[in-house]
Amino acid sequence: MHISESDKAIPFYQGVFDWQIKRKEEGYYNVFDHRNEHITDIKEISETYKGKYNYWICTFGVENLSKTKDKILQNGGRQVMQENDRTLFTDNSNEAFFYLQEV
Repeated sequence: MHISESDKAIPFYQGVFDWQIKRKEEGYYNVFDHRNEHITDIKEISETYKGKYNYWICTFGVENLSKTKDKILQNGGRQVMQENDRTLFTDNSNEAFFYLQEV
């Protein structure tokens, strides 16, 4: 999850899902489920870099990133940013997801 203020989000997810969230380093947290299995991470990123969105980085591997981009744009989504080998898009309800071309 990319967020601006971890102190606001962490209590919510601990309360709703009973997750244990442990600080790994400044602004970076590991998230563990009730079985103490590492399930995801939280990274604190300034709004200057990430924009107005707080988002889970759900990443989809696709066969052809260019064709996927065209479909997303044709269906009301938009490209937010390009980061190395993955691209962040929003759907038509402004939910954000990363897509990358499978290797």
